[in-house]
Amino acid sequence: MDLRENRHSREKLDHYSSLCGGRGWSLRKGWYAGWAFLLLFLTLSTGLLFGGGKAEGEGKLEGGDEAQSPILAPIIERGQEAKGKNHRDSSESSAIPIGPIEKSKPGEVQLPLHKENPGVDRGSALPQALFPLEVRDSYNRRVRLSTPPRRVVSCAPNMTEIVFYLGEGKRIVGRTDWCNWPEEAQRIPSVGGLQDPNIERIVQLKPDLVLASSHFQKETVELLESVGIPVYVGLAGREYEEVYRLIRSVGLLLGIPEKADEKVKDMQDQMERIRKKTEAIPNKPRVYYMISFGDEGDYTAGSDTHIAQLIRWAGGRNVGDVIRGWRFSVEGLVKEDPDMILVRQGGGIPLQLKNLSPYKELRAVREGKVYEIDIDSIDRMGPRNVEGLRYLSKVIHPELTLP
Repeated sequence: MDLRENRHSREKLDHYSSLCGGRGWSLRKGWYAGWAFLLLFLTLSTGLLFGGGKAEGEGKLEGGDEAQSPILAPIIERGQEAKGKNHRDSSESSAIPIGPIEKSKPGEVQLPLHKENPGVDRGSALPQALFPLEVRDSYNRRVRLSTPPRRVVSCAPNMTEIVFYLGEGKRIVGRTDWCNWPEEAQRIPSVGGLQDPNIERIVQLKPDLVLASSHFQKETVELLESVGIPVYVGLAGREYEEVYRLIRSVGLLLGIPEKADEKVKDMQDQMERIRKKTEAIPNKPRVYYMISFGDEGDYTAGSDTHIAQLIRWAGGRNVGDVIRGWRFSVEGLVKEDPDMILVRQGGGIPLQLKNLSPYKELRAVREGKVYEIDIDSIDRMGPRNVEGLRYLSKVIHPELTLP
Protein backbone atom coordinates (compact mmCIF):
# COMPACT_ATOMS: atom_id res chain seq x y z
CA MET A 1 0.00 0.00 0.00
CA ASP A 2 1.35 3.37 -0.99
CA LEU A 3 1.39 5.36 2.25
CA ARG A 4 2.10 9.05 2.76
CA GLU A 5 5.50 10.06 4.02
CA ASN A 6 5.64 11.19 7.65
CA ARG A 7 7.42 14.41 6.78
CA HIS A 8 4.27 15.60 5.00
CA SER A 9 1.77 14.66 7.72
CA ARG A 10 2.04 17.78 9.91
CA GLU A 11 1.49 20.22 7.05
CA LYS A 12 -1.32 18.11 5.69
CA LEU A 13 -3.05 17.95 9.07
CA ASP A 14 -2.93 21.72 9.40
CA HIS A 15 -4.06 22.23 5.80
CA TYR A 16 -7.33 20.32 6.18
CA SER A 17 -7.85 22.00 9.57
CA SER A 18 -7.59 25.36 7.84
CA LEU A 19 -10.21 24.33 5.29
CA CYS A 20 -12.92 24.31 7.93
CA GLY A 21 -11.75 26.79 10.51
CA GLY A 22 -8.76 25.15 12.10
CA ARG A 23 -8.07 24.69 15.78
CA GLY A 24 -6.00 27.79 16.53
CA TRP A 25 -2.30 28.23 16.98
CA SER A 26 0.18 25.39 17.47
CA LEU A 27 3.51 26.01 19.20
CA ARG A 28 7.14 25.41 18.38
CA LYS A 29 8.69 27.42 21.20
CA GLY A 30 12.25 26.17 21.14
CA TRP A 31 12.82 26.57 17.43
CA TYR A 32 11.12 29.94 17.32
CA ALA A 33 13.03 31.29 20.32
CA GLY A 34 16.23 30.89 18.32
CA TRP A 35 14.63 32.60 15.35
CA ALA A 36 13.37 35.42 17.57
CA PHE A 37 16.92 36.14 18.78
CA LEU A 38 18.34 35.99 15.26
CA LEU A 39 15.60 38.15 13.75
CA LEU A 40 15.88 40.78 16.46
CA PHE A 41 19.66 40.85 15.93
CA LEU A 42 19.16 41.31 12.20
CA THR A 43 16.59 44.01 12.87
CA LEU A 44 18.95 46.04 15.04
CA SER A 45 22.07 45.49 12.96
CA THR A 46 20.77 45.83 9.41
CA GLY A 47 17.80 48.20 9.84
CA LEU A 48 15.14 45.73 8.76
CA LEU A 49 12.61 47.47 10.98
CA PHE A 50 10.79 49.09 8.13
CA GLY A 51 7.30 50.38 7.67
CA GLY A 52 7.33 53.83 9.31
CA GLY A 53 3.70 53.51 10.28
CA LYS A 54 2.78 52.29 6.82
CA ALA A 55 1.19 49.16 8.18
CA GLU A 56 0.79 48.00 11.72
CA GLY A 57 -0.44 44.98 13.59
CA GLU A 58 0.03 43.64 17.08
CA GLY A 59 1.02 40.29 18.47
CA LYS A 60 -1.88 40.00 20.92
CA LEU A 61 -4.31 37.32 19.84
CA GLU A 62 -7.70 38.57 20.86
CA GLY A 63 -9.21 35.26 19.92
CA GLY A 64 -6.17 33.24 20.99
CA ASP A 65 -6.61 29.54 21.42
CA GLU A 66 -10.23 30.23 22.25
CA ALA A 67 -10.88 31.64 18.81
CA GLN A 68 -13.61 30.01 16.81
CA SER A 69 -12.13 26.77 15.60
CA PRO A 70 -14.80 24.18 14.98
CA ILE A 71 -12.93 21.42 13.24
CA LEU A 72 -9.94 19.21 13.93
CA ALA A 73 -8.96 17.45 10.78
CA PRO A 74 -6.42 15.28 9.07
CA ILE A 75 -4.35 17.17 6.58
CA ILE A 76 -3.60 15.73 3.25
CA GLU A 77 -2.13 18.57 1.21
CA ARG A 78 -2.54 18.48 -2.51
CA GLY A 79 0.67 20.09 -3.73
CA GLN A 80 3.16 18.63 -6.11
CA GLU A 81 5.13 17.02 -3.27
CA ALA A 82 2.06 14.98 -2.36
CA LYS A 83 1.69 13.36 -5.75
CA GLY A 84 1.90 9.60 -5.55
CA LYS A 85 0.99 9.45 -1.83
CA ASN A 86 -2.09 7.98 -0.09
CA HIS A 87 -3.06 10.33 1.82
CA ARG A 88 -3.36 41.56 16.94
CA ASP A 89 -5.70 45.32 19.51
CA SER A 90 -3.27 47.34 17.38
CA SER A 91 -1.38 50.25 19.00
CA GLU A 92 -2.34 53.76 18.07
CA SER A 93 -0.07 55.66 15.72
CA SER A 94 0.00 59.43 15.92
CA ALA A 95 0.56 59.46 12.16
CA ILE A 96 -2.59 57.48 11.47
CA PRO A 97 -5.86 59.10 12.64
CA ILE A 98 -7.95 55.95 12.95
CA GLY A 99 -11.45 56.48 14.34
CA PRO A 100 -13.58 53.98 16.24
CA ILE A 101 -14.17 50.55 14.75
CA GLU A 102 -17.60 49.02 14.65
CA LYS A 103 -17.81 45.70 16.42
CA SER A 104 -18.38 42.59 14.38
CA LYS A 105 -17.95 38.87 14.46
CA PRO A 106 -14.46 37.48 13.85
CA GLY A 107 -13.62 37.46 10.20
CA GLU A 108 -15.90 40.33 9.26
CA VAL A 109 -14.42 43.33 7.53
CA GLN A 110 -14.57 46.75 9.18
CA LEU A 111 -13.91 50.24 7.87
CA PRO A 112 -12.36 53.05 9.87
CA LEU A 113 -14.57 56.09 10.48
CA HIS A 114 -12.37 58.74 8.89
CA LYS A 115 -12.31 62.02 10.75
CA GLU A 116 -12.07 63.82 7.43
CA ASN A 117 -14.86 61.84 5.81
CA PRO A 118 -17.03 59.90 8.30
CA GLY A 119 -19.42 58.83 5.58
CA VAL A 120 -16.93 57.14 3.29
CA ASP A 121 -18.57 54.41 1.25
CA ARG A 122 -16.39 51.36 0.75
CA GLY A 123 -18.12 50.42 -2.45
CA SER A 124 -17.58 53.67 -4.27
CA ALA A 125 -14.40 55.00 -2.67
CA LEU A 126 -11.12 55.10 -4.51
CA PRO A 127 -8.59 52.64 -3.01
CA GLN A 128 -6.52 55.34 -1.28
CA ALA A 129 -9.69 56.85 0.23
CA LEU A 130 -10.22 53.62 2.18
CA PHE A 131 -6.96 54.01 4.04
CA PRO A 132 -5.90 54.11 6.82
CA LEU A 133 -7.84 50.93 7.37
CA GLU A 134 -8.34 48.56 10.26
CA VAL A 135 -9.97 45.14 9.99
CA ARG A 136 -10.47 42.12 12.19
CA ASP A 137 -9.20 38.82 10.93
CA SER A 138 -10.71 35.41 11.56
CA TYR A 139 -9.04 35.18 14.99
CA ASN A 140 -10.63 38.52 15.94
CA ARG A 141 -7.22 40.24 15.81
CA ARG A 142 -7.07 43.86 14.64
CA VAL A 143 -4.86 44.41 11.61
CA ARG A 144 -4.01 47.94 10.47
CA LEU A 145 -2.87 49.20 7.07
CA SER A 146 -2.07 52.84 6.39
CA THR A 147 -1.89 52.49 2.59
CA PRO A 148 -2.95 49.86 0.05
CA PRO A 149 -0.40 47.01 0.19
CA ARG A 150 1.79 46.81 -2.88
CA ARG A 151 3.92 43.85 -1.80
CA VAL A 152 2.09 40.80 -0.49
CA VAL A 153 3.40 37.45 0.70
CA SER A 154 0.79 34.71 0.57
CA CYS A 155 1.30 31.81 2.95
CA ALA A 156 -1.80 29.85 1.97
CA PRO A 157 -2.72 28.36 -1.42
CA ASN A 158 -6.32 29.57 -1.31
CA MET A 159 -5.16 33.11 -0.44
CA THR A 160 -2.87 33.06 -3.46
CA GLU A 161 -5.76 31.95 -5.64
CA ILE A 162 -8.05 34.66 -4.23
CA VAL A 163 -5.53 37.43 -4.94
CA PHE A 164 -5.10 36.22 -8.52
CA TYR A 165 -8.89 35.85 -8.90
CA LEU A 166 -9.20 39.52 -7.96
CA GLY A 167 -6.70 40.38 -10.70
CA GLU A 168 -3.98 41.44 -8.28
CA GLY A 169 -1.46 38.62 -8.67
CA LYS A 170 1.23 41.16 -9.54
CA ARG A 171 1.25 42.25 -5.90
CA ILE A 172 2.39 38.85 -4.66
CA VAL A 173 6.15 38.80 -4.11
CA GLY A 174 6.32 35.53 -2.17
CA ARG A 175 4.27 32.35 -1.82
CA THR A 176 4.57 28.87 -0.29
CA ASP A 177 5.72 25.69 -1.97
CA TRP A 178 2.08 24.58 -2.07
CA CYS A 179 0.80 27.61 -3.99
CA ASN A 180 0.70 25.98 -7.40
CA TRP A 181 -2.22 27.78 -9.09
CA PRO A 182 -2.46 29.67 -11.32
CA GLU A 183 0.58 28.65 -13.29
CA GLU A 184 2.17 32.09 -13.03
CA ALA A 185 2.14 31.75 -9.24
CA GLN A 186 4.78 29.06 -9.58
CA ARG A 187 7.17 31.65 -10.96
CA ILE A 188 6.95 33.73 -7.76
CA PRO A 189 9.77 33.13 -5.22
CA SER A 190 8.86 30.59 -2.55
CA VAL A 191 9.22 31.26 1.18
CA GLY A 192 8.96 27.57 2.08
CA GLY A 193 6.25 25.33 3.47
CA LEU A 194 2.91 25.89 5.16
CA GLN A 195 4.20 25.06 8.63
CA ASP A 196 7.78 26.25 8.37
CA PRO A 197 8.10 29.28 6.04
CA ASN A 198 11.52 30.93 5.94
CA ILE A 199 11.01 33.99 8.15
CA GLU A 200 14.25 35.64 7.07
CA ARG A 201 13.19 35.26 3.44
CA ILE A 202 9.79 36.81 4.14
CA VAL A 203 11.44 39.79 5.87
CA GLN A 204 13.88 40.22 2.99
CA LEU A 205 10.94 40.50 0.58
CA LYS A 206 9.73 43.57 2.57
CA PRO A 207 6.01 42.82 2.27
CA ASP A 208 3.33 45.35 3.23
CA LEU A 209 1.06 42.46 4.16
CA VAL A 210 1.25 38.72 4.80
CA LEU A 211 -1.86 36.64 4.12
CA ALA A 212 -2.16 33.35 6.00
CA SER A 213 -4.56 30.69 7.20
CA SER A 214 -4.90 28.60 10.37
CA HIS A 215 -1.79 26.50 9.82
CA PHE A 216 0.36 29.62 10.31
CA GLN A 217 2.32 29.44 13.57
CA LYS A 218 1.57 31.91 16.38
CA GLU A 219 5.28 32.62 16.78
CA THR A 220 5.63 33.38 13.07
CA VAL A 221 2.88 36.00 13.35
CA GLU A 222 4.51 37.57 16.41
CA LEU A 223 7.97 37.69 14.85
CA LEU A 224 6.74 39.25 11.63
CA GLU A 225 4.65 41.85 13.42
CA SER A 226 7.59 42.68 15.73
CA VAL A 227 9.40 44.02 12.65
CA GLY A 228 6.37 45.95 11.37
CA ILE A 229 4.84 43.43 8.96
CA PRO A 230 1.07 43.02 9.42
CA VAL A 231 -0.36 39.53 9.16
CA TYR A 232 -3.97 38.77 8.25
CA VAL A 233 -5.15 35.28 9.14
CA GLY A 234 -8.21 34.46 7.09
CA LEU A 235 -10.32 31.35 7.56
CA ALA A 236 -13.52 30.12 6.05
CA GLY A 237 -15.52 28.04 8.50
CA ARG A 238 -18.55 25.83 8.35
CA GLU A 239 -20.94 28.00 6.37
CA TYR A 240 -20.09 28.40 2.71
CA GLU A 241 -21.06 32.09 2.91
CA GLU A 242 -17.78 32.53 4.82
CA VAL A 243 -15.88 31.81 1.62
CA TYR A 244 -17.50 34.82 0.02
CA ARG A 245 -16.75 36.88 3.15
CA LEU A 246 -13.09 35.86 2.95
CA ILE A 247 -12.82 36.98 -0.67
CA ARG A 248 -14.43 40.31 0.22
CA SER A 249 -12.02 40.69 3.16
CA VAL A 250 -9.00 40.20 0.92
CA GLY A 251 -10.48 42.67 -1.58
CA LEU A 252 -10.87 45.27 1.16
CA LEU A 253 -7.30 44.74 2.37
CA LEU A 254 -6.07 45.28 -1.18
CA GLY A 255 -8.16 48.42 -1.52
CA ILE A 256 -10.52 47.02 -4.16
CA PRO A 257 -13.74 46.15 -2.26
CA GLU A 258 -16.03 47.02 -5.16
CA LYS A 259 -14.19 44.66 -7.49
CA ALA A 260 -14.29 41.92 -4.85
CA ASP A 261 -18.05 42.37 -4.50
CA GLU A 262 -18.45 42.01 -8.27
CA LYS A 263 -16.31 38.87 -8.37
CA VAL A 264 -18.22 37.30 -5.48
CA LYS A 265 -21.52 38.05 -7.18
CA ASP A 266 -20.29 36.39 -10.36
CA MET A 267 -19.12 33.36 -8.37
CA GLN A 268 -22.47 33.12 -6.56
CA ASP A 269 -24.40 33.36 -9.83
CA GLN A 270 -22.38 30.59 -11.47
CA MET A 271 -22.79 28.24 -8.51
CA GLU A 272 -26.49 28.95 -8.29
CA ARG A 273 -26.99 28.08 -11.97
CA ILE A 274 -25.29 24.72 -11.42
CA ARG A 275 -27.33 24.05 -8.28
CA LYS A 276 -30.58 24.68 -10.13
CA LYS A 277 -29.61 22.06 -12.70
CA THR A 278 -28.75 19.40 -10.12
CA GLU A 279 -31.74 20.11 -7.88
CA ALA A 280 -34.02 18.88 -10.64
CA ILE A 281 -32.36 15.45 -10.74
CA PRO A 282 -34.42 12.87 -8.83
CA ASN A 283 -31.70 10.21 -8.67
CA LYS A 284 -28.95 11.34 -6.33
CA PRO A 285 -26.24 8.72 -5.74
CA ARG A 286 -24.60 8.22 -2.36
CA VAL A 287 -21.06 9.62 -2.62
CA TYR A 288 -18.06 8.90 -0.38
CA TYR A 289 -15.22 11.45 -0.59
CA MET A 290 -12.13 9.46 0.37
CA ILE A 291 -9.45 11.65 1.93
CA SER A 292 -7.41 8.76 3.30
CA PHE A 293 -7.80 5.08 4.09
CA GLY A 294 -6.04 2.04 5.52
CA ASP A 295 -3.12 2.66 7.86
CA GLU A 296 -3.58 6.40 7.41
CA GLY A 297 -7.03 6.16 8.95
CA ASP A 298 -10.38 6.64 7.31
CA TYR A 299 -11.18 10.28 6.76
CA THR A 300 -13.93 11.89 4.73
CA ALA A 301 -15.90 15.14 4.47
CA GLY A 302 -18.38 15.39 7.37
CA SER A 303 -21.70 17.20 7.27
CA ASP A 304 -20.23 20.50 8.46
CA THR A 305 -17.49 20.75 5.83
CA HIS A 306 -17.48 22.77 2.64
CA ILE A 307 -16.74 19.64 0.61
CA ALA A 308 -19.96 18.06 1.84
CA GLN A 309 -21.84 21.16 0.75
CA LEU A 310 -20.27 21.00 -2.70
CA ILE A 311 -21.24 17.33 -3.04
CA ARG A 312 -24.87 18.15 -2.20
CA TRP A 313 -24.90 21.06 -4.65
CA ALA A 314 -23.45 18.73 -7.28
CA GLY A 315 -26.44 16.42 -6.98
CA GLY A 316 -25.01 13.79 -4.67
CA ARG A 317 -25.87 12.51 -1.20
CA ASN A 318 -22.78 12.77 0.96
CA VAL A 319 -22.09 9.58 2.89
CA GLY A 320 -20.03 11.60 5.38
CA ASP A 321 -23.12 13.50 6.51
CA VAL A 322 -23.50 10.95 9.32
CA ILE A 323 -20.50 12.58 11.07
CA ARG A 324 -19.16 16.06 11.81
CA GLY A 325 -15.58 16.92 10.99
CA TRP A 326 -13.41 14.50 9.10
CA ARG A 327 -12.74 11.28 11.05
CA PHE A 328 -14.72 8.31 9.80
CA SER A 329 -14.21 4.58 10.30
CA VAL A 330 -13.78 1.63 8.02
CA GLU A 331 -16.70 -0.06 9.79
CA GLY A 332 -18.88 2.94 9.04
CA LEU A 333 -17.78 2.89 5.43
CA VAL A 334 -18.65 -0.80 5.06
CA LYS A 335 -22.04 -0.17 6.66
CA GLU A 336 -22.85 2.77 4.40
CA ASP A 337 -21.58 0.97 1.27
CA PRO A 338 -21.65 4.03 -1.07
CA ASP A 339 -22.71 4.08 -4.69
CA MET A 340 -19.48 5.78 -5.74
CA ILE A 341 -16.15 6.73 -4.18
CA LEU A 342 -14.15 9.82 -5.12
CA VAL A 343 -10.36 9.70 -4.67
CA ARG A 344 -7.54 11.99 -5.66
CA GLN A 345 -5.66 11.48 -8.88
CA GLY A 346 -2.34 9.70 -8.69
CA GLY A 347 -1.06 6.91 -6.49
CA GLY A 348 -3.18 4.21 -8.10
CA ILE A 349 -5.76 4.29 -5.31
CA PRO A 350 -8.52 2.42 -7.21
CA LEU A 351 -6.16 -0.52 -7.68
CA GLN A 352 -5.04 -0.38 -4.05
CA LEU A 353 -8.65 -0.59 -2.90
CA LYS A 354 -9.25 -3.66 -5.06
CA ASN A 355 -6.46 -5.48 -3.25
CA LEU A 356 -7.12 -4.37 0.32
CA SER A 357 -9.71 -5.69 2.74
CA PRO A 358 -12.34 -4.72 3.58
CA TYR A 359 -12.38 -2.02 0.90
CA LYS A 360 -12.36 -4.56 -1.88
CA GLU A 361 -15.77 -5.77 -0.70
CA LEU A 362 -17.40 -2.39 -1.18
CA ARG A 363 -19.93 -2.34 -3.99
CA ALA A 364 -18.41 0.79 -5.56
CA VAL A 365 -15.02 -0.93 -5.69
CA ARG A 366 -16.39 -4.15 -7.11
CA GLU A 367 -18.43 -2.31 -9.76
CA GLY A 368 -15.59 -0.02 -10.82
CA LYS A 369 -17.18 3.14 -9.48
CA VAL A 370 -14.08 4.58 -7.83
CA TYR A 371 -13.32 7.82 -9.62
CA GLU A 372 -10.00 9.67 -9.58
CA ILE A 373 -10.56 13.42 -9.49
CA ASP A 374 -8.51 16.62 -9.46
CA ILE A 375 -9.18 17.74 -5.91
CA ASP A 376 -7.40 21.13 -5.57
CA SER A 377 -10.40 23.05 -6.88
CA ILE A 378 -12.58 21.21 -4.35
CA ASP A 379 -10.38 21.10 -1.25
CA ARG A 380 -9.22 24.73 -1.30
CA MET A 381 -11.90 27.14 -0.13
CA GLY A 382 -11.85 29.91 -2.69
CA PRO A 383 -12.88 31.05 -6.16
CA ARG A 384 -11.96 27.80 -7.89
CA ASN A 385 -14.80 26.09 -6.02
CA VAL A 386 -16.97 27.07 -8.99
CA GLU A 387 -14.77 24.92 -11.18
CA GLY A 388 -14.77 22.25 -8.48
CA LEU A 389 -18.57 22.20 -8.29
CA ARG A 390 -18.88 21.92 -12.03
CA TYR A 391 -16.33 19.11 -12.03
CA LEU A 392 -18.08 17.23 -9.24
CA SER A 393 -21.43 17.60 -10.98
CA LYS A 394 -20.08 16.04 -14.17
CA VAL A 395 -18.50 13.14 -12.29
CA ILE A 396 -21.65 12.40 -10.29
CA HIS A 397 -24.01 13.09 -13.21
CA PRO A 398 -22.10 12.60 -16.49
CA GLU A 399 -25.35 12.91 -18.44
CA LEU A 400 -25.87 16.46 -17.21
CA THR A 401 -25.46 19.47 -19.50
CA LEU A 402 -24.17 22.34 -17.39
CA PRO A 403 -24.31 26.12 -18.05
